[in-house]
Amino acid sequence: MTGDLVMASRRVGGVDVLARGRRSDATMGGAESASRLASRSAQALIFGAGLVTLLNTVLSPLRAVNVGALRVTGAATVAASFGVSKLPWEKRGRLVSYGVVVAAIVALVATDRWHHYSRNDAAIAVYPIFFILVIAWAGLTQPRGTATIVACLSGVALAWMLSSGGHGSAAWQCIAVTVPAAAILGEVVSWAYGRALRLGRLDADRRAALEALVSGASRLHGALTAEESEAIVLATATAMFAGHDTHFEPADQTIDDGPECDDTHYDPANRELSIRLRGQSGVLGTVTTIVDQPDSFLLDAARLYSQHVGTRLEQLRVIDALTDAATHDALTGIGNRRAAQASIQTLQPGDAIFILDLDHFKTINDSLGHQAGDQVLTHLADYLRTFTRPTDSVARYGGEEFLLISRATPHEAAHHIADRLLDGWRAQRPLVTFSIGYAIHNEDDPAELTIEHADTALYEAKREGRDRAHQYTHIAETRPRT
Repeated sequence: MTGDLVMASRRVGGVDVLARGRRSDATMGGAESASRLASRSAQALIFGAGLVTLLNTVLSPLRAVNVGALRVTGAATVAASFGVSKLPWEKRGRLVSYGVVVAAIVALVATDRWHHYSRNDAAIAVYPIFFILVIAWAGLTQPRGTATIVACLSGVALAWMLSSGGHGSAAWQCIAVTVPAAAILGEVVSWAYGRALRLGRLDADRRAALEALVSGASRLHGALTAEESEAIVLATATAMFAGHDTHFEPADQTIDDGPECDDTHYDPANRELSIRLRGQSGVLGTVTTIVDQPDSFLLDAARLYSQHVGTRLEQLRVIDALTDAATHDALTGIGNRRAAQASIQTLQPGDAIFILDLDHFKTINDSLGHQAGDQVLTHLADYLRTFTRPTDSVARYGGEEFLLISRATPHEAAHHIADRLLDGWRAQRPLVTFSIGYAIHNEDDPAELTIEHADTALYEAKREGRDRAHQYTHIAETRPRT
């Protein structure tokens, strides 16, 4: 069963892969969105700074300023903004962001030494605004605390620029107000955006969990075996809760402790989330997976998982039980006539069919009772199981008659199988012997004809004295066996 479960897990691993893919996509999507925001906002910031600089040379009366140099600075800044998007934001986003902040501060200080805009009275208002935007942008693109560091660096640069431009008294007043306010603004932006990202990831994870539940429940409807259904159950749990070491422990018997009992439990010490799968008749088993501390949403999702998956698993078990009852003999536990007919329809050229019939079985029922007869039938069924390979099949064909199909069996091998069946049974000193008729299926013959051939051979084995085997060789029909 373990091997089947592994194979089934591979077949249905699409549930796990799909949900993990969606979560990976959500994570990658969040990272790409952050990189795209940083890139576009940096481009807008630099473009806006260059544009304002150019407009300033046209609209403002500039005294003691190198207007030509200021215009070149503005044009160069606008041009530089178009190259910002070419930077490796997705691969080195944080490093690029730090570089943009440092480059912006250095550029403001360095270009002022060229065009001397700080000598103009408007610098007292314009430069603080530029630095506030840089600090706010740092808060938007970097972890909390970065905006404060950038504000301190900006304060030093702003103080030096305004002081060198002859605005020393105003510089310190401006810094005392501007730098703390900018630092607070940057930290608020950083906190708000970080919270938005966390909520976005949380929403994506929750959506992925529900999608995994829907997908897993849908795949359960297509499960054909108990092993396959259990593999889907495990894969769905792993996908929903992003857990590992997920396993399923079936209940020895269905537990009915009432629907009011909570079917989910989390052990923080071992990080184990346990979910009991509940069907209509009670708890079928427990799924356990190792996860980080689940929130209230995931615990509610676990309860949905318990009910939906548990109900479907119970339905599959009922279907399996009904199917098993329809194709297995209640007394012997091997296939019944319906299973035998199904196996006959799968005959391939070279397969051998053996029909075994107990000799004088009626005398056992008449002399020792039907219970003794049932024991003989059960004993023979258990005995025949030892002669079947995984590809072969054995069934109770009716009454005291059994059918054994040996796949890909040449004539000589079929003869040895028949002799071994007889010798092995005789060695157990049974109450009754049996006779065997067998035939090899030919390519041009219908399966029903091969059965008739084996049955005809059985008649011949009975006619020759019973407790023997006979292979069909186009012999004529004889009188019925007894």
